[in-house]
Amino acid sequence: MIAHEVEYVIPELVYTDNSGYKHMDYVSLTPILVEVIKEQQTQLDSMQLQIEELSKQLEDLEIASEK
Repeated sequence: MIAHEVEYVIPELVYTDNSGYKHMDYVSLTPILVEVIKEQQTQLDSMQLQIEELSKQLEDLEIASEK
């Protein structure tokens, strides 16, 4: 990750030293990333359920159209 880019999203994780170089606090970033991964997994699980439901509906429609 580039500190300059992260600074726009989570400015409290980036600091600038006396020379003007930007640095990130990677230790503080870890819990944020863990939470983001959890949220993404929840979304993926939900999407998987939707896919399964839609696949079942499609299968039922195909069976009904064959009759």
